[in-house]
Amino acid sequence: MRYIIHILILLFPSVIWSQEILTIREVFDFNINDEFHFTDNEGYRPPNARRIKVLDKFLSTNLDTISYKLFYDVYSSEYNSQLDRLVYNFDTLTDIVIYANLDSSIYTYYTDLSYNKLLENQLADSLYSFDYDSINLLNQELCDVRTNGYDIQIGEFEPSFYHIEFSKGLGETFNELIEGSSGSDHPLFSNRLFYYKKGEITCGIPDNRTNTGFTNTFSLKDIKIYPNPTSEFLNIQIQKPISNLVIGIIDSSGKKILTTKFTNEDNGIDISDLTPGIYILTCITENEIHNFRIFKY
Repeated sequence: MRYIIHILILLFPSVIWSQEILTIREVFDFNINDEFHFTDNEGYRPPNARRIKVLDKFLSTNLDTISYKLFYDVYSSEYNSQLDRLVYNFDTLTDIVIYANLDSSIYTYYTDLSYNKLLENQLADSLYSFDYDSINLLNQELCDVRTNGYDIQIGEFEPSFYHIEFSKGLGETFNELIEGSSGSDHPLFSNRLFYYKKGEITCGIPDNRTNTGFTNTFSLKDIKIYPNPTSEFLNIQIQKPISNLVIGIIDSSGKKILTTKFTNEDNGIDISDLTPGIYILTCITENEIHNFRIFKY
């Protein structure tokens, strides 16, 4: 088999080259003032963001370990039933992160999830099972950056599903875990990069919410929502052009159950599949948020 592999590499070098395997060094190659914005589990949780800026970097003398000083500006939100609106919590911190074995394949970054480790577990335990699919692509959502990663299923009864992506110069850009034993199809966590700035290059829409309040670009009178209550279709009428408007629906427990980008050409959303009850409809732009109570019967 070893000879066959060598022959294939000689015959198809262009194929091997096109499927570039990134190193840890290439993935975590940051520069001072780089910025990265992440959101956690955007489809199921209220608005949140983890915004990171690189303040400094330090390379070891043997060139095999690199450290970064990072500034974190984060916020989370939750629905407050007494106030009948989302309440935001903001925090900042500075931390040092360290990456070692820089010339190793990124597929070895999480040792316990490497293919060799999973295979070792399977050989040691006949009841242990896993499926492993590697990811190697140009990520269009991140402006065509080379991305490696994997989809892994561990176990057959109540399996765990891992989806992890690493992108060149952007770090770990997606990490999601669905735990079968939790009894839910919703991820336990789902961290996703949605904006970055590297030098003069930007990709995505930044999250600029701050704890000093929001800059009003539109008011409640600019949005008409009817009929309310409703059992099927909720009309949403925008009175003036609003860019990057996102409509969300949050249930009484604070769980986000719908998120969709909304344009002035849209005329509403179908809520016929929702369980009857009280919901909060959120209208979110880059700088502000407005909440509406809606009733589904």
